[in-house]
Amino acid sequence: MIKAIRLHYLAGFIGVVALLSTALFLQFYKGINPCPLCILQRCVMGVLGVIFLSGIMLPVYKRLHFFLNGLAAATALSGLCLSGRQVWLQFFPSINEGDCGANLSTLIQLLPLDEVAKEIWQGGMECSAVSWTWMHLSLAAWSCCVFVLLLFLIGMQIRRVAAL
Repeated sequence: MIKAIRLHYLAGFIGVVALLSTALFLQFYKGINPCPLCILQRCVMGVLGVIFLSGIMLPVYKRLHFFLNGLAAATALSGLCLSGRQVWLQFFPSINEGDCGANLSTLIQLLPLDEVAKEIWQGGMECSAVSWTWMHLSLAAWSCCVFVLLLFLIGMQIRRVAAL
């Protein structure tokens, strides 16, 4: 049972590393620059990777792994919200947006954190642009699918830990 728990964390970790590697490949070799929502989705994916790596390395105690799985579920839900918002922006782009807006580092330097969150959530032209597709789905839609798959994996993990 303990091996199965660690293997699920390992599968999640390998999947996260593969997805982040793909995102970096698309950015640096294909020239697809991420928008602020994409950057936040990458951050969420990185946090999930750290949680999965912690699940591999830490001893298997029921309460500890319930905490890790709860944290992973909350993180994956936040990633699902971010990617779902970007898919929404891609299907229903704002007609009032005329400029691309500032990048994330400029927003963080110039605005208070609540204004940064508001600006990112509203999105802009760069968030609503579909610059890459595979099997007729945008990168944001694939991100949405991955977060749902990770939530399913976390749910399976919760059931395994409950059986300890």
